[in-house]
Amino acid sequence: MTIPNTSAGRRPLSIVTGGTDGIGKEVARELARRGKRVWIIGRDEAKGAVAEEELRADGDVRFVATDLAVLTQVRALSETILVDTDEIEILVHSAGILEIRHGLNDDGIEKNFAINYLARFLLTERLLPALIKGRARIVIIAGAGMNKLEFDFEGLPGIPNLTPLKTFTQSQAANDVWTQDLAARLGGFGVVVTGVMPGMVETNIRQNEANSFLLRAVDSRWLKPLLRKTLLLSPATAAITPVWLATDPAAASVNGEFFGPKMKPIAVTVGPKDPALQQRLRDTSVRLVGGQV
Repeated sequence: MTIPNTSAGRRPLSIVTGGTDGIGKEVARELARRGKRVWIIGRDEAKGAVAEEELRADGDVRFVATDLAVLTQVRALSETILVDTDEIEILVHSAGILEIRHGLNDDGIEKNFAINYLARFLLTERLLPALIKGRARIVIIAGAGMNKLEFDFEGLPGIPNLTPLKTFTQSQAANDVWTQDLAARLGGFGVVVTGVMPGMVETNIRQNEANSFLLRAVDSRWLKPLLRKTLLLSPATAAITPVWLATDPAAASVNGEFFGPKMKPIAVTVGPKDPALQQRLRDTSVRLVGGQV
């Protein structure tokens, strides 16, 4: 992991995972324009350096290279953050993948589940003291109410009997339950936790060698122009909702709520609010990250 040089002291910090591309990059840009001190997190050092250089035209932005698929690197990232500051005012979880080929990370955990949910869980839990001190806004970009709450808790970590697409949907559903869990636990400290379903966005999440013909076709030069006119949102448009949730005083009262594109509320069903389901997911998550956060 690359640690940025900083002389900013222990000023409040804003963190955007997946901030080198897509929605995360546009969120980071808007936060910087609002005077926030922003760290963007990503795996690719060359790509991160380019993004940092571009975004620094908008404000104080630094790149920290971290592979969120590797839990030891997630732990190291949390330590680096807490050395820099004890107060976090914004944490936006935007990093995510969609892989069709089954694969495990170095910890033996299916990659979709590891990156899309478990890394978020581990990083946030380790940063809780700084998030509470900063009365932070935590914005979780995922399915936000769009996925069934059907978990194979016994099949984790590898989930060998499920397709990667199924584990992707489970990772999105896990974010929904975890959002409600965090909101219930942290709301009394002034922390505001929200979930965002960004819609169909023109990002690189589907562009990897493992993905099927159908998913690649969505990104084809023939179909994409049509989708742009009808369904696809630009990353800048998709960033409107998370930026609003992270910064607007009016969003201080929406703890635990879900939103879609253009700040449209999404009804939260009773399922993610189930304390027993929240506890089981939390216990499973702690087990998967090694027994302690």
